[in-house]
Amino acid sequence: MYVRDNFVFWQADEGDSGGEGSKVCCHYKLDRAKLPAVLFVDPVTGQLMEKLHHITDPTDFLMAAEKFIDSKSFISTTTRANRITYHRLTVVGKEFGGQCGVDALFAYCRSVIGVEQPFRVMRMPATAGAKEEVREDKDVSFEQLGLNMSTVYVLLD
Repeated sequence: MYVRDNFVFWQADEGDSGGEGSKVCCHYKLDRAKLPAVLFVDPVTGQLMEKLHHITDPTDFLMAAEKFIDSKSFISTTTRANRITYHRLTVVGKEFGGQCGVDALFAYCRSVIGVEQPFRVMRMPATAGAKEEVREDKDVSFEQLGLNMSTVYVLLD
């Protein structure tokens, strides 16, 4: 990782099956078949500024990075904030890719509220129907469960 005053440059490799690299791939909807990838991410807003795939030539990388060397972070007025609401009405912005595993949502919730705190993730009903609990499953994506178009909330037990 190369850190500069204004931007952080992070490289995600194909062999990274867990940890921070996996979270980055899920959050920025990276196709694992196109790894390795180099992402230029604004550290203040988290906005993906540029994405390069299969970079092998250092000159290509430097040419892409050059436009960010003297850049300042900015907050886009057109980007909608995705939010997760926690206890005490704490709202946290977070976005997951449709192909991301549902277990990524549970891992993120544990990182915010703590691993010891039991909780349930509930889907907000589209109509006045019953609430539906979302089960943690690493083999099921948000899209497969229809969560990519749903609002969910966290219940602390």
